Amino acid sequence: MRTLGVGLVATGHAPDGVIEAFEAPGRFVVGVQWHPEAPGTAPQVAAAPFTLLHNEIEIGAPAAAQLP
Repeated sequence: MRTLGVGLVATGHAPDGVIEAFEAPGRFVVGVQWHPEAPGTAPQVAAAPFTLLHNEIEIGAPAAAQLP
């Protein structure tokens, strides 16, 4: 991704500048363009997108506040 829609914030970039993650502040919207299951990815990093989703469903609280 090179550009985002109104209200979205880039939160991760590839070395070439391509947006690899984005969020919508104040809402539960998270987008990623990477493979968390890729070999060599730290377990906590690989689990992060799924932890966010689980927390949002299970608790109904802002999931991002649940992570370190």
